[in-house]
Amino acid sequence: MKSLGLLCLAALSATSPVSSSDLARIQIETKSSLSTTLRVYLYNWATGIYGQIGSNISVGTADGFFEVKTSGSPGSGTPYIRPSDKRMKARLEWTHGTSSFNAFADVIEVGVR
Repeated sequence: MKSLGLLCLAALSATSPVSSSDLARIQIETKSSLSTTLRVYLYNWATGIYGQIGSNISVGTADGFFEVKTSGSPGSGTPYIRPSDKRMKARLEWTHGTSSFNAFADVIEVGVR
């Protein structure tokens, strides 16, 4: 992960089998040296931009396990999955308003459900 003072970023990509009824999801086990806010973004292949999925997540100093998925009707995850090779791209963004910090991620899984 790349620390930028008050911001820490991680970027990843994965391939996943998919059907038209799937919701895109990401699971992460994470903690940080200070209480931080985590935002999860998935790349939308139709629009060419990253969009936040789910709500902001409060991350503490103890390990926490989180799952974020696209909301809506079945198939709402398909804009986030490239049809040609089933690739997904995600960005994770930890922030803290006033202090530098370290973020740790032990398990990151991107897929569909």
